[in-house]
Amino acid sequence: MHPTPPSFVASARTGEGNLSRSAGSTVTTPQRRIDAAAIASSIEQLQERLGTDDVAPLVTVLEAIKRNPQDSALMDRLSQAFDGLGIMQGAVLTYAPYLAIILSDYSFDDTD
Repeated sequence: MHPTPPSFVASARTGEGNLSRSAGSTVTTPQRRIDAAAIASSIEQLQERLGTDDVAPLVTVLEAIKRNPQDSALMDRLSQAFDGLGIMQGAVLTYAPYLAIILSDYSFDDTD
């Protein structure tokens, strides 16, 4: 059996990891950077494949994230816009799979 890497052991003992929590935030932000080019590609694919009316609120949030990728409030808005898509969520993830990566990288508080 292989020993556990020291970095994991240290982070498990201290409670530190890839996620950090900012005061008053509704989203836990990892250290991974958002890829603006992947966001731009996602926007393009969504507009081309699904039409602007169906995904307009989502595209608006994605454009804001592309301009300011470190704004955790935008991630909360992204989650809300994605939730509002209803049955269109599957189609969105088909043409913009990077959204699945973004949404899975963030831990959202359940305030409902």
